[in-house]
Amino acid sequence: MHNTIWTEQQSIGGGRIRARWQNIPPHTLGQFFLLDVGWTAPIPIFPGETTATGDGGAWVELPPAHPAQPLLAVAAPLIARGPFGKGVPALVECQHLLIASSTLPERVLPFAWAALARGASVSILLGRPYPLAALPIAAEVYVGHIPNLLAQTPNWADGLLIQTEPWQQCLAFAQKSLCPSYICLPFSPPCGNGICASCAVQTQAGWQLTCQAGLILSANTFPNSQTLF
Repeated sequence: MHNTIWTEQQSIGGGRIRARWQNIPPHTLGQFFLLDVGWTAPIPIFPGETTATGDGGAWVELPPAHPAQPLLAVAAPLIARGPFGKGVPALVECQHLLIASSTLPERVLPFAWAALARGASVSILLGRPYPLAALPIAAEVYVGHIPNLLAQTPNWADGLLIQTEPWQQCLAFAQKSLCPSYICLPFSPPCGNGICASCAVQTQAGWQLTCQAGLILSANTFPNSQTLF
């Protein structure tokens, strides 16, 4: 467990805030932490890359009504457990990243920020409007029906990350893609240690716990999409 120290907060519109977690434990993009707020189930957070500012900190975006928001406002102590899951090196190293999200994208946006920082190009497809201040200014952003946007997007990406609800919605597209393609699952693992098994998902290798395997998995990890329903 880690005592968190939050040094900055920024309002980015729509009730969202971006907060800086100082001295965050070592982690890689794609891993997550469970933030304990005391009166509700632990909440997964997906920090960005550790920045070279000397404090070993990373930015974390919190959506509207996140239980941690009022606690951060009064500098209350928070406990985080993790990191959980695994990193996604194929998305970290790509030069042309395509991200598609039909829901709140705070889980996948760290990949956009990291890719742009390395000089890669990024396109973001959103299923709903999102505050402009929360989006990378250098990314191309399109809003619409995610399956339609994916079908209309030229096949130029060398990395694809999809987050939809239900998560199977665009699995067939991801599995047919010619580039490394990943699915971000919408689950919130309650325990983080594999005891409750409530975050299990069916894969080609059998049932896996997402608190261990990760919430961002290769699309080819899952059975063929035609057999899921």
